[in-house]
Amino acid sequence: MLEELIVQYAAPTLAGLKTGSLFNVPCESERRLENDVKSLNRRLKKKNLRLYLMKVIRGRALLYLVQLQKLKADLSCAKAKRILSERGYRCDRVGMCIERLYEKLNADEDFPHEAGLFLGFPVDDVIGFLENRPCIFAGAWKVYGNCEQALKIFESFRQCTEEMKNSFSDGVPLEELAVAI
Repeated sequence: MLEELIVQYAAPTLAGLKTGSLFNVPCESERRLENDVKSLNRRLKKKNLRLYLMKVIRGRALLYLVQLQKLKADLSCAKAKRILSERGYRCDRVGMCIERLYEKLNADEDFPHEAGLFLGFPVDDVIGFLENRPCIFAGAWKVYGNCEQALKIFESFRQCTEEMKNSFSDGVPLEELAVAI
């Protein structure tokens, strides 16, 4: 069931179209979910994908699937580094940034909206959201800049998800659906 949910909610990340996906899944047993995450990480390691269990609350778990190389590139941008360092992230290692995001998600604070940087959203759109500007369009994220480009990306995400769901239901294993970056 976890694999099916990953395909449903994180297909663009599996396909290398998107840096990361943050999504909720049912969680009846945290221990079982932790074991499932470890098992999937062993299978997806050679694709440079990593699945993190970020938070468990009231029978739900927040998972983060990430293309590590894409995240490293995304977070190396000067604007992204500035946003993160202003919010208490140490930007010298990707793993440390993911740990800080984990901490912030598990603190009793507002949702850390800089999380868009961990998902591959355009930096200028993350800035627009953080500044609470009116957005032009909302799809996979709120768009504040290049709407035409965003609409093309949203459509590629939709098509990718549909194709991966079909392939998965036809029996293609998750690790074969995943693209190495």
